[in-house]
Amino acid sequence: MFSCKQRIGIPSIACVRFTRTPNAFGIEARRHHTPDMAVSENYREFVIEQLGRVAPVTGKSMFGGVGLYAHGLFFALIAEDLLYFKVNEATRRKFEQRGMEPFRPFGEESAMGYYEVPADVLEDIGQLQVWMRKAIGVAAAAKRSKGTRPKRAVPVQRRHRPRSSAD
Repeated sequence: MFSCKQRIGIPSIACVRFTRTPNAFGIEARRHHTPDMAVSENYREFVIEQLGRVAPVTGKSMFGGVGLYAHGLFFALIAEDLLYFKVNEATRRKFEQRGMEPFRPFGEESAMGYYEVPADVLEDIGQLQVWMRKAIGVAAAAKRSKGTRPKRAVPVQRRHRPRSSAD
């Protein structure tokens, strides 16, 4: 995978998000990485077509990337022409064993619950079916767990009776 500078044609050993640079006053500050989450139309169409062979999928543009839904569940996303599936503790290991990286929209400290899908999985419908169904299952479980969280108690508002002149 290319570093950010390499993607725009500047050779570099590391991405700017991993460097510290002095500001105008000579004070070193960590540069904030704003990822170029743009997705090419060709890649978007290819991914939706491939995933659509397993289950009906819709894509919604968001923040320069694409959110992918199946059965009303947000189970995957596309950013910088890479596909990421939603993971949990059980499924994350398989991605890590394959050397896949988590989705980090704001630099190294901000990994989210999505991991890059290996290219060979995306191209092999048999493998894709297994991986995609697991990602949809993770999304369904996450949605169920959000619905079972205890809601905050709403404070009871007491009505004040207007005082009569006899009180």
